[in-house]
Amino acid sequence: MLKTVLVSLAVSLGVVAGGLWLYSSVLEDKIGYVRNGKVVADYTYMQALNEEFEQERKVVQANVDTLQARYRRLKDQEQAVSGEASAELVRDISIAENNFVKYSQQAERELQAKQAEMTSKAVGKINAYIKKYAEEHGYGYVLGTTSDGSILHANEENDLTDKILEGLNREYEGSKSK
Repeated sequence: MLKTVLVSLAVSLGVVAGGLWLYSSVLEDKIGYVRNGKVVADYTYMQALNEEFEQERKVVQANVDTLQARYRRLKDQEQAVSGEASAELVRDISIAENNFVKYSQQAERELQAKQAEMTSKAVGKINAYIKKYAEEHGYGYVLGTTSDGSILHANEENDLTDKILEGLNREYEGSKSK
């Protein structure tokens, strides 16, 4: 009986000691947070990537519009032509439609892949900078907030968003001048 009480007491003390150690280690680490949406929206590197992507998207859209206009022009001629010319026009319409559809689908896939690659590249830079910032400033935890409310409340003094953005943009501007 005494042995059971002693074992129970030892386990209880172990749990309490572990809990206190865990509690104190969490309290020793500074905790900050970053508003993810603001960082992504205001990061000049991300803005530059978005501008680059938009230019590429405009070129692709112009090509799609050209192929679609050719298809429509041929399709409009279809009723005005008869006989052997009609068979050739039907063939040309089919080729134009095929070219338009294939190019549109391929271009859409390539644009989606490009956008995903660009986003991944920017997010990688953001995460690397946050890690560096946290290590340099003694943060054990840097949390990310979303508009969905992943952090329901936090003191504004723990908001690192502007500091992170300032550093990210300074690094990006410095890398452009090299």
